[in-house]
Amino acid sequence: MGLRGSIVRRAAMVVAVAALGAGLATAPASASPVAAAPASEAVGAAVSDAGDAQSVFADAPGPYAVGSTASLGDCRLVQRWILQLVIGDEQPRCSNAFPYGFESPVSSVVYYPRDVPGDGRLPVVDFVGGIFSDVGNYDTLARHWASHGFVVTVSSDFVNSGPEMHLLGLATARRLDADPTSPLHGRVDLGRVLLAGHSAGGAAALQTASVPADLLQRLDPRLRVSGTLAIEPGPGALGSTVRTPVLVLAGARDTTVPAGTWPLLTQSGLVRSVPGWFATARTANHFSPVRTDLADDEFAGITTAFLLYRGTGDAEATTFFEGSDYRLARDTTFITHPLNPLRVRRNAAAGAL
Repeated sequence: MGLRGSIVRRAAMVVAVAALGAGLATAPASASPVAAAPASEAVGAAVSDAGDAQSVFADAPGPYAVGSTASLGDCRLVQRWILQLVIGDEQPRCSNAFPYGFESPVSSVVYYPRDVPGDGRLPVVDFVGGIFSDVGNYDTLARHWASHGFVVTVSSDFVNSGPEMHLLGLATARRLDADPTSPLHGRVDLGRVLLAGHSAGGAAALQTASVPADLLQRLDPRLRVSGTLAIEPGPGALGSTVRTPVLVLAGARDTTVPAGTWPLLTQSGLVRSVPGWFATARTANHFSPVRTDLADDEFAGITTAFLLYRGTGDAEATTFFEGSDYRLARDTTFITHPLNPLRVRRNAAAGAL
């Protein structure tokens, strides 16, 4: 109860401050609650049993062009050198948020699909990156998710270690949905929210997923969380408190968040009351999710599959997580040998789907 109580108390304070500061205490009068789409509600007619998640969902962008509120450019000289050295990427992208620039370190940007036909609402991916990261570091991955039909918020305060930034992302999405001048006016589906994060932000996603639904709905009564995605999450969260279906991803070459430590033992290993999956990418290190070339991010395919599965009920994506022969368990991007403790696994609740 200690950790759960601490998370709940902290979230309650943040929700109250956000509601007072941003005028979010009540939903717009024209809004009606939107129920989360059932994961089993398959969308799309053709389903193939061929290919791993990377080839199916990351070899090419999704069907939509992408717009964004992010203002990014080349990283400044010293920061660029540091990112090139640490990440190994020749062309890192940065915003102007401190310490990468001279604006406030607290920022929230949005990526969204353009020209989606009809007037239906779009599911939300509420993402927070790692400690000391910049929103620009995740530009490639966020754009890819948005091209598949998601409104993607990327929020940061440079520390990214608690629920605050996920709540800021939700407030940002809600504000754009209510703004008549926004391209997302009336298009944001707060009834289908996926919490996501990398490193410290991955732990923050698990923390936010541990907050009771009625407390989160003080931010907006329409709010429903459909799933949680934790990529190489930091140690500051336990799986036993998570209240949504969750995928925990680790990298076999990650020395910052070793796959065999808390991601396996105290996070995915303690998820029992909700469906949970765990997978270790064979060649991924801690900086795979921030590569500017999507082909270098071993998590791009399976994260897109999980978001489509939990956010839209996509039929192809569902085959990676459900069924006796679920495709994640034989995906060659991940460790699958039955004797390897870092192998793909799922809990009883996921196996029962």
